[in-house]
Amino acid sequence: MKIMLCLIMVLMPCLAQAAWPTPSACYQAHRAASQRMAQAIADQDNVGAAKWRGQLATIVAQCRAAQQAQDNRRTQQRYLQERQQQEELNQQRYLQQRRQQDQINQQRNAQRRIAEQQRLRQRIQQQHLNQRNMPDIRY
Repeated sequence: MKIMLCLIMVLMPCLAQAAWPTPSACYQAHRAASQRMAQAIADQDNVGAAKWRGQLATIVAQCRAAQQAQDNRRTQQRYLQERQQQEELNQQRYLQQRRQQDQINQQRNAQRRIAEQQRLRQRIQQQHLNQRNMPDIRY
């Protein structure tokens, strides 16, 4: 019994101060408080039983809150990971579209250069033809 009392004396302050008691600590504290409450009931110590009932309720509330906080942290981490993955995917899509558009633009520019060169050749050819067909006017 002294061991259980020591266990409770050690665990209760830890549970009260710890932001996230471990499941193991919760189990041990709950078990010890339950045993102390059962002993108080067996001894017909109503005051002691009420005290341990309150302690047990506190332990349960703290452990549930810790579990909820841990679940919330996991959910938030999962959300952040999913969001980061989605942002990376969006970035990859954007870069892929950008590369495709750059390639299309390069092809268009190459086609424009070819067309411009063809027009320039035709203009030069036309000028040569015009020069040949012009009468030679010399005075």
